[in-house]
Amino acid sequence: MTDQEYPQTQEQILLMAYIIKNLDLDGFLKRIATAETLGPIIDPTLYLKAGTGLSEIKQIALAMQQVEKAVDTCKDLGFVAGKVEHAEDN
Repeated sequence: MTDQEYPQTQEQILLMAYIIKNLDLDGFLKRIATAETLGPIIDPTLYLKAGTGLSEIKQIALAMQQVEKAVDTCKDLGFVAGKVEHAEDN
């Protein structure tokens, strides 16, 4: 990774973190849980067709929840807007 690529990558990571923090992942995963519970009963054929994609998006959403927790931890440690606040700066 070059010196130029590093800040670009960091900026993209922070942008993704901001986007993830603004998603209702809990609500999204509850909807998936409802679909997993009721789908086989209401429309088994449709559920079977959507099943693989539903499982994959669920795994991505669960991973995004872990990113969300990491962002919360960073905020707790003073990580704000792409920089770390040092104790002597406060």
